[in-house]
Amino acid sequence: MILVDSRPKPSGLMSAGGQRGAVRPKRSARTRLALALHSPRTRLALAADSPRTRLDGVQWGRLCSMSLRIGNGFDVHKFSEDPERVLVLGGLRFDGEPGLHGHSDADVITHAVGESLLGAAGLGDLGTHFPDTDERWRGVNSLELLDEIVRMLLAEDWIVVNVDCSVIAERPKLAAHREQMQQILSARVGAPVTIKGRRAEGIGGLGRSEGIACFASALIESALIEPAGSTAPISQVTGT
Repeated sequence: MILVDSRPKPSGLMSAGGQRGAVRPKRSARTRLALALHSPRTRLALAADSPRTRLDGVQWGRLCSMSLRIGNGFDVHKFSEDPERVLVLGGLRFDGEPGLHGHSDADVITHAVGESLLGAAGLGDLGTHFPDTDERWRGVNSLELLDEIVRMLLAEDWIVVNVDCSVIAERPKLAAHREQMQQILSARVGAPVTIKGRRAEGIGGLGRSEGIACFASALIESALIEPAGSTAPISQVTGT
């Protein structure tokens, strides 16, 4: 029996749209298995090898049969000439700064995070799922797109391990807002999202402050719980 951390989880952080983190759909048995394996309490219990948590060979093999995938994402937007356009980065509004041109809110960081997750799971790209020819996505809060991408991954039993971003921008300065952006995105993804700011050192359009670009790398994992010859019910492993 695996010990699963049942402590209450935070309900989410306020984002640019004034909404809290989305409510997660019910997780599949495979997803619960992966979460149970990576719970700090579970790791400690397995390390102690107590009778309560000792597993037979089949169960241990199922727990350890993990698949990892890496995905890369990229997005770039030029600054808009519309004075009413709001700059949104990482789900956070930057009032007083020129906005970025785009069909949605043009949040390059959130877009790059979403692209990296889709790529890691082999689920296509942002333009395929949310085309700029579809009026449903005009002006949409990009955090809503990210929520939908996370739901796609969960439906395929993928768990996000972490996402790391490099933002290339001459303006605005991101250091003072990095922690808040990381918290917003981490809450939506359900895993650590880190952000680093970079300058283009005057090279090209980005160096001339004509826009902002972001690169993202994501690591996801899946629990492969039905290897050949395994007949033990999932509930024996997950405790559900």
